Amino acid sequence: MSTFFLSRSSARKRLKHPVAKRALRFENLENRVMMTVEPTLLASPGFVGPMPEPVPVQVAAPVPAATEQVRANSATPPSAAAANAATPAFQAELRATPQSSKALVDGGMTHGTIRAPGQVDTYTFDTTKTGERVEIASTTTTGDVRLVVRVFDPRGREVPLDSDGRYRLPNPGQYVVQVQDLYLRGTGSYKIGFERISRPSADAKPVQWGKVQSGTIDESLKKDQYKFQTGRPNVFVEIASTTTTGDARLVIRVFDPLGDEVPLDSGGRYRLPNPGQYVVQVQDLYLRGTGSYKIGFERINPPSPDVRQLFLGQVRSGRITQLLQKDQYSVETTRNKQTIELTQTKGSGAAVYFVYNVRGNVVTSGFVSNKVSLNLGVGKYVIQVQDRWLKDTFSYTIRWR
Repeated sequence: MSTFFLSRSSARKRLKHPVAKRALRFENLENRVMMTVEPTLLASPGFVGPMPEPVPVQVAAPVPAATEQVRANSATPPSAAAANAATPAFQAELRATPQSSKALVDGGMTHGTIRAPGQVDTYTFDTTKTGERVEIASTTTTGDVRLVVRVFDPRGREVPLDSDGRYRLPNPGQYVVQVQDLYLRGTGSYKIGFERISRPSADAKPVQWGKVQSGTIDESLKKDQYKFQTGRPNVFVEIASTTTTGDARLVIRVFDPLGDEVPLDSGGRYRLPNPGQYVVQVQDLYLRGTGSYKIGFERINPPSPDVRQLFLGQVRSGRITQLLQKDQYSVETTRNKQTIELTQTKGSGAAVYFVYNVRGNVVTSGFVSNKVSLNLGVGKYVIQVQDRWLKDTFSYTIRWR
């Protein structure tokens, strides 16, 4: 037999033949009628007698477009996934609240397996505030399953991806994530990565200002998070990173308390627009590469906690000994044309300096070479010394005379 869907009004118009009246049965399925037709009624007008059993065909009624996360090598257009997601098995799964749903791992990986055609796996996560933003990434690890991931709010409405490829959650409560094959035919194993970005995920590490921290991207989809607070607006920070082993191509993203991404300015720094908690996320560009990395954090206004005070007539020595290291010194001048001397004394690195005012703006910068003299006006400044490429080592002295 062939199964297809008609509106109730269209079905009534087709129920004129007495055999058809006996052969048709109706089921109420979201304001549509599922109609099962005897093969004899599929013949052309005037046909008498039975006809060969046709191949069953199922036409799905229109549904809202599904949110799809399909493997990159899939050539299937999104519209096909949206149509096939509306099968009766999928709709039945959506209407039910499965008792076997698992909670997604907050800040980690959740693994699952589609063992049989038509299987729909469900997961849950909670939010306590309106407008929270989350990221959900998925990939197939074995088999031929083409994953489709859909997110539903506490009222059962589908949450669409926004233009940045993230989900903005409209209401507090428990959300349901459904995972299935694109055509409900494929089988195989998969994994899902879940990250919060308008507040840190459960495994986020605290930022250590003025330090170089280490991490590892040890599997596909993995994203590492770091968190920090700022108590005032328009704070400037610098974040530098490098891969030390593996093939990961690092991408650094900074998110403000609302989950919006903070862009780099023209000087390669982040200006934090509002007070609150920020999230720094480290990942591979394509979520496939793996490897170890280092990441350095420096605050400009106010400076990092390990800033060293430099007084009039004082000479201080310093060494850049590792990747990404930056040294900071604070000075407060009381008259114009105060002279700060920087001298590179040893090493192969190309020493450079930056001078920042209290607003975090660059006053001057340049190469140290053998010796450089800085003439500063009245005010408070932060002087930052580093290697040009943040990879070589050297020794130096800094003097205020």
